[in-house]
Amino acid sequence: MRDVECGHRDAGGVPGHQHLINLRPIIAVQIGFDPTFDPRVIGAVPGLGPQYYPALIDTGATVSSIDAALAASLGLRILDNQPALGIGGVQNFDR
Repeated sequence: MRDVECGHRDAGGVPGHQHLINLRPIIAVQIGFDPTFDPRVIGAVPGLGPQYYPALIDTGATVSSIDAALAASLGLRILDNQPALGIGGVQNFDR
């Protein structure tokens, strides 16, 4: 497993935030909505879509999200939104 020091430290002439962009921790995830899923049923597993999508693991995040284009392609509707802070600064996402 690769470890990269990120944040305010630069290494090898590359800004620290660029290391996170280049060597990001990515996993494959399935996204879907199963209206029949009941989390109270022991061992129950929700039905998910067949396609896998790359997902960035952000251990410093306090919330999880997907981008609007992916949500639209999955036929999901927006329930809520909020400003997001990332390496590009604060961004506001419209409904």
